[in-house]
Amino acid sequence: MDRNYRTVLYLIVIFLWLWLLFLQYSTAVPAEKRKLRIYTGNVEVAVPLFEAFEKAYPDIQIVYDSRAKGNEMRNIIRFELTHQKQTFDILFHNLNTDLRNLITEFKGNGLIPFQPKNAAGHALDDPKKYWTAIFSTRYVLGYNTKLIKEPPPNFDDLIMGKYEFMLDPQDFGWFEGLTQCLGEDEAKYFLQKLASQKPLMRKGHTLKAMLVIAGEAPTATMLDTTVLGFQKKGAPLAWNPDLQPLIARTAVMALAKGPNEKDAKQFIEFTLSTWGQAVIEATGAMPVRLSEQKKKQWQNTCFLKPMDVSAEKWKALYDTYRRIFSIK
Repeated sequence: MDRNYRTVLYLIVIFLWLWLLFLQYSTAVPAEKRKLRIYTGNVEVAVPLFEAFEKAYPDIQIVYDSRAKGNEMRNIIRFELTHQKQTFDILFHNLNTDLRNLITEFKGNGLIPFQPKNAAGHALDDPKKYWTAIFSTRYVLGYNTKLIKEPPPNFDDLIMGKYEFMLDPQDFGWFEGLTQCLGEDEAKYFLQKLASQKPLMRKGHTLKAMLVIAGEAPTATMLDTTVLGFQKKGAPLAWNPDLQPLIARTAVMALAKGPNEKDAKQFIEFTLSTWGQAVIEATGAMPVRLSEQKKKQWQNTCFLKPMDVSAEKWKALYDTYRRIFSIK
């Protein structure tokens, strides 16, 4: 056999062997996904959003932390930003005065402005672009439909002692909304009347929903999305759409400075897209792009807005809530 011919043949064999080896390696070891880290307390709405985003962008994996709630989570965020050790790319939480003060404190120092192309121009968007409104949820009275028949419970029923009920020891946002909608004195009086019935205090809307379903108490404050989530699983849970006062909170996203800014911006844009907003609406939350016709369902709702007050003033409100319910 001609030497040149053998050389070419050997080279072809070596090339094919290397190609097969490459195919085997690339199949056995898939490329590592880029990780996007998010702090959130809105799991019932956030998780379906995360799943939809990962389906649309399979090269990105969302790693979220929802272990701490409300004030506890904000303390963690404040600590990380103060020491320039933040482990998150997006802050996805509910806008109240404390969160507003936190973001204001770290504007340009850990948190950066971003103007999404898909922004809806919501009334609660930050004029300086440090946060963007995504959706709203309502504080409602969820109740066990096997324990309470028609009519559904309202707050007057609780104040009159008709039903045992549960409240959350950390629902400071709810109290802040009540002070805005009823006035500070009336809100305090309202909570004092509820406190006189010695409610069970349980932390977390999901936990309260599970306990209501289990029968520990027939009704409790929780979120409308929590109720719908359990209804989809066949649980005997409902809420009164005619409840008054009906307070809503609005979830926002803030962008952290770091190596994943491009992916983080992509996720924020996705949540405001037609697809993302449809995912949100399916959870029972109110997307910022809700149609005018569907907005009528929210016309008797009072939306919590962050107040332009100092951290000390907000802490005084926080302490008032704890004092009314004897929370240590």
